Amino acid sequence: MLRASGTPLRWSAAYWHTPDNMTLMNSGHTVELHANWGAEGAPQLSGGPLRAPYTFWQMHFHWGTSDNHGSEHTINNASFPMEVHAVHYKSEYGSPRNALRYPDGLAVVGFLFQMSPDASSSLTNITPSLPQVRSAGSSSRIPPVPLATIINPPRAYATYQGSLTTPPCSEGVTWMVSGYSMSVSTEQLAAFRSLASHDGSMGDNFRPVQPLNGREIFYVSQSS
Repeated sequence: MLRASGTPLRWSAAYWHTPDNMTLMNSGHTVELHANWGAEGAPQLSGGPLRAPYTFWQMHFHWGTSDNHGSEHTINNASFPMEVHAVHYKSEYGSPRNALRYPDGLAVVGFLFQMSPDASSSLTNITPSLPQVRSAGSSSRIPPVPLATIINPPRAYATYQGSLTTPPCSEGVTWMVSGYSMSVSTEQLAAFRSLASHDGSMGDNFRPVQPLNGREIFYVSQSS
């Protein structure tokens, strides 16, 4: 991994604003979180490795059936029980669907979870509503909260060029994986593990770690 310096990631003020509404959706592959900010517009991410603003699209989760695996990224070859991805599309392309057509269409920020005896405050607005989306294809409105209460914008992250890990697995993704882990309790993780896919349990809904295939990974740490 190469160390690099650069401009800080810039998270727009909307990350700290409560959206008009927020919805959980069971896609059959994962559980997604969508939100609508009305006239203000969705949060935007820029700076760092991004050469233009990217607009928040959705957030989704990956987890395992045991506590020693479930993440799609590892640190020093160690896996984590869960990982969340905040997916953004390049704002100038107008929509996620259009952005998927371009090699620089998407930017994803990943956050790894470690087991904790205490419930994570970042998930307290999500896990109580998971029983309402247990079946594949179901969705449910949940009380809206600012995205920054779910994910903590990182000042240190690893970045590389890769692909989406959920269908349609599109190439052209700028990845940024937080250098700081979040926490999840046994009870909270059990709520995710109770969800169903189209074929049964949604356990182990993560893609195995892929070979680098010559990709370079850069680690960026902002001190101020």
